[in-house]
Amino acid sequence: MHNDIVDDYAARIARALALVEDRPAGEEPPELGELAAAAAFSPFHFHRVFRLMTGETVGAAIRRIRLARSLADLTDGTRSITDAAAGSGYATSQAFARALHAATGASATQYRGDPVVAKRIAERLRSAPMPDSPLGIEVVSLEPFRVLALRRDGPYEALNDGFDILFETVFAEVAMENLRGIWGVPMDDPFSVRPEARRFDCAVDVGDAGGPAGQVQAVILGGGRALAMDRTGSYDDVHADFDVLYSRTLAAGHALAPAPPLVAYHDQPEEKPEAELRATLYLRIE
Repeated sequence: MHNDIVDDYAARIARALALVEDRPAGEEPPELGELAAAAAFSPFHFHRVFRLMTGETVGAAIRRIRLARSLADLTDGTRSITDAAAGSGYATSQAFARALHAATGASATQYRGDPVVAKRIAERLRSAPMPDSPLGIEVVSLEPFRVLALRRDGPYEALNDGFDILFETVFAEVAMENLRGIWGVPMDDPFSVRPEARRFDCAVDVGDAGGPAGQVQAVILGGGRALAMDRTGSYDDVHADFDVLYSRTLAAGHALAPAPPLVAYHDQPEEKPEAELRATLYLRIE
């Protein structure tokens, strides 16, 4: 079963890569929704699975593939470096030259003049970097539960304001003793999505108390099996730790459920040293 799941995920990621590779030069690359649909992943899983299985972000893969596509232009005696830049999606030959050097350590001129360098560059650009080795996991049962949630769009540094607004709204109507848990629902991979485009739900579990108010909505979380990982340390590092959880999922051969990951925050940051803050990360599986 393990090998079947990994092979299936690899084939699905390959379909997304094929969309990028097949897009004609000069056209815009596929959008996230199109790539995720081709790979049959929910958008909130696609970026992380792609990055962990290939060792690079979607954006890096698009840049690498576009650079690789431009190599034929560099070896064509009738084509200039400016032509190669246009074919790879870069606005200027200077931007193209910088990108090629950053990716391969060589210049366009070196590529055109040295067959050995050309072969090395071509091989590097046509192969994604190897991802880190994944680890093992723990499977738990996560019963469905109701939360009151507030969506925040933008940098994760603004999440404290989101939780402040959520608490002010909810506990203006609900007694604080109803608080059962504080939750976070990241909708994007922060290593792949620009800060201003990130989405995150700040949530509190108050049982059946309270209801929607303003931007606060009632949402059902959990339900079914999940991979769980306890961690201690700064809440700012939670998103990096999700890489470990996703890696463990792939290593164990579990199929991801179409549900976003969850964070259970067990401590109030103002009441404990940052290094002692506890949280549990959950990733739903089929």
